[in-house]
Amino acid sequence: DDTLARQGGDEFIVLINEVEEVDDVTRVARRLVESVSSPFEVGGQVFRVGCSLGISLYPDDGVEVETLVRQADAAMYRAKQE
Repeated sequence: DDTLARQGGDEFIVLINEVEEVDDVTRVARRLVESVSSPFEVGGQVFRVGCSLGISLYPDDGVEVETLVRQADAAMYRAKQE
């Protein structure tokens, strides 16, 4: 089972189990960005939000949770600069 958890503030962690290819994670990331970026209406007002994300893979980017989170965070900041 995959897991979505709030880390704190406006940060969330998505754990995807049994990844066969890196492209699988990339597809999930794209779908997440598209879903979050879709405008939505509340009380007659249209809202738009965005998100930035970073990806880390076990065991390539680390074997400890803290390392994986740190690597994903660094990847997110690199993505924001591009």
